[in-house]
Amino acid sequence: MNHVDKDARGSTDRQRQRLRLDDAGFIRNRLFDDDRSAFSRYTDLAFHSFSWPKLIRYELLMLFIAPMPGALGLVLRKWLFPSLFRKTGKNVIFGQNLTLRHADRITLGDGVVLDRDCLLDARGAGEAGIVIGDRVIVSSGAAIQAKVGHIEIGSDCNIGSHVDIVAQGPISIDDNVSIAGNAMIAGGRYVVELNGTAGEKSERFTSGAIQLGRNARIGMGAIVQDGVSIGENAIVAPGSVVYESVADNSVVWGNPARPVRDRPGASNGRAQPVPAAGSASLGGKKDDAVRQQVCDYLQEDLFIEFGAGDYSASDSLVEAGILDSLALVRLSLWLEQQFGIHIDFGTLDPSAIDSVDKIVAFIGHRAGR
Repeated sequence: MNHVDKDARGSTDRQRQRLRLDDAGFIRNRLFDDDRSAFSRYTDLAFHSFSWPKLIRYELLMLFIAPMPGALGLVLRKWLFPSLFRKTGKNVIFGQNLTLRHADRITLGDGVVLDRDCLLDARGAGEAGIVIGDRVIVSSGAAIQAKVGHIEIGSDCNIGSHVDIVAQGPISIDDNVSIAGNAMIAGGRYVVELNGTAGEKSERFTSGAIQLGRNARIGMGAIVQDGVSIGENAIVAPGSVVYESVADNSVVWGNPARPVRDRPGASNGRAQPVPAAGSASLGGKKDDAVRQQVCDYLQEDLFIEFGAGDYSASDSLVEAGILDSLALVRLSLWLEQQFGIHIDFGTLDPSAIDSVDKIVAFIGHRAGR
């Protein structure tokens, strides 16, 4: 993956060129540009290359096996569905009611989980197809759709519920990337006419591939536009819209997304302590001093009042409705910046930082005290 230098990020994005997308690659043109029968249009939608045996097998599996519930459905799909794909690894789990288009251009690695109601569509991916690495989880209702351009997803990635990954131009996702629910990774644009409409024959173009670097985290409801690179260990906060590339270890927020801070640098998968400016290293702090820092942050950022009749250091922040998903991200980012510790957002258990006392213990454990 090509990473973008932070200082060059703006000029790189401003210099992106429009690359015209070939109209022949869009399924709409293949479906409606001639007088073929409805049956021919259907087979173009479902298959890269048509044959009667392939059609019969596909129809039987979609009709009887795809919607089958329970363990029997899982076992039958595990046995029978691999024949639809270009290649499947070991121990792949196929959930109920999958929608598959041009599956003979899709490669699945070992241990992939496709939850119920997912869409995998490789009709515009070309010979490169869609490639999903080992141990990737694609949660319920997610769509991975190659309109024009291939899609490659590395190993150990998590694709949240109702995530849309739509390629109009290539999309490359590196290992251990987490994309939270309802996020959209989507490339491609079209020329708008003077009257504000797209028009049936408007020129479509892309500003380049979308690339998500290793260990990147994309928050709930975030949108990543075409031509954007998200650097290694970068975080896109929930609800953000990313128009420009993001440097390694950056945290971006807003619409348009802008850098708000840097995460501690990573080396060989381990974060190196980088205390915030003006703060001492954790090693010399005592628990009561750390506890005061945490309380000060919670009062300033989450408006919690501590004291008689208010919250105590042992009260649950989750049960009080204070530590929701967005507050959890903000708190975690602050802990990383303030104490130079590394937090894996994909595996973080909220109960581990559910109170002030637990946060203090969490900091001590991560700092190796």
